Amino acid sequence: MPMNKNTKLIILCIILGATFAFTAYFGISLALEIRANRQGEEFFATMPVDFVPRITIVPVPIVREEPTVEPTIEEYHTPEPESEPLAPLLDFDELRESFPSIVGWIQSEGTIINYPIVQVRDNDFYLRRLPDRTSHIWGSIYMDFRNASDF
Repeated sequence: MPMNKNTKLIILCIILGATFAFTAYFGISLALEIRANRQGEEFFATMPVDFVPRITIVPVPIVREEPTVEPTIEEYHTPEPESEPLAPLLDFDELRESFPSIVGWIQSEGTIINYPIVQVRDNDFYLRRLPDRTSHIWGSIYMDFRNASDF
């Protein structure tokens, strides 16, 4: 049975309406994701420290007759300080005044990984919260509540 003009118009309106609804939904979702990313970036940009370790122990290659012998601590050295000033060491007491749940810091040289580690009595708490306890889709890096916070 052939479709009449009204039926074609109704089908076209349904298709256009669905397309508009999907476009609006994904547009709003994208806008909310961009906003959440911006909020997370702003929060971590205001963290009060830029943690850089002050001492790096580097193994010195040693030629040995017996390669199975482990090197002793005397065979390691601390490199000479670089001419660039180092960032201040992390002051956890000062940091905990603003963020009481922070128990540690994770940092990886040469990467963007430079974040606080938080801990509370409920592992789910920081799944959707930043270290300042504001709600956020990113969540935070947290330590299991069963671990001792003094490591």
